[in-house]
Amino acid sequence: MVECAQCKQKSRLPPMPEPDFNESCSPDELKAPPQAHCPNCGAILGRTDTNCSQCDTRRRKKRRVLVISGVSMALVLASVSAWVLLRPHPVVPRTSIIRPPPGPLAQPVTRAPKSLDDLRIGAFFVSRARGSDLSIAVGDIVNSSRNLHQRVKVELDLLDAHGLKIGTAKDFVTELDPGQTWHVVARISDPGAISVRVGKIEEEP
Repeated sequence: MVECAQCKQKSRLPPMPEPDFNESCSPDELKAPPQAHCPNCGAILGRTDTNCSQCDTRRRKKRRVLVISGVSMALVLASVSAWVLLRPHPVVPRTSIIRPPPGPLAQPVTRAPKSLDDLRIGAFFVSRARGSDLSIAVGDIVNSSRNLHQRVKVELDLLDAHGLKIGTAKDFVTELDPGQTWHVVARISDPGAISVRVGKIEEEP
C-alpha cells in the first residue's frame, strides 16, 4: 500500500513479475562463478585448476632445454680437457738443453758509509755581469754516492791576479740527493778577485 503524494489516497501496487529462468539462463549458470584467467599468459583456467597448464608446459620445456645445454657444455669441456691431457708432447732430448756455465753470483750492492768524499768538485770560476761591478763565483759539486747529504756548506777562496787569497765566499744547500748536482753560486764582494777555488766543505750533523 502506498499513499499518493498529491491526493493522499492509498492504493495497492501490483506485485513485481518474477524472472523467467527458463528463458534467460539456467539456475546452474547463475550459480557458476565467472571464468578465471592465468595472470601470466591469459589462458582460461578450469574451475578446479590452481596452476596454469600452459605455463607449466612452458616451464618444463625451458627446464629441459637448460638441462640439455648444461650436459652438452660439460661433455664439450670434458672432451677438450681429455684431448689436452692425452695429446702427445714433443720430447726434448737432454743434449739440446743448453745450460749456462757456472759463474760467480752477482753480489748485492752495498751502500758505503756517508762521507764528504762522496762530493765530487767540478770547475769553479769567477763570472762578472756585463756593465756592472757585480761578480759571482760559480761551479758544480756532484753527490756521486747513494747517500743523502743534508745542510752542506762550501767555503770558496778568492784569489787575485797573483794567486794570493784575498777573501772568501760561501754558499749553502739544505739537501743534496744521491746523484744530484749542486750548482754553487756565491756573491763576491771584492772586485780584485780573479779566480776562485774550493777551500772547505762541511756538513752539519
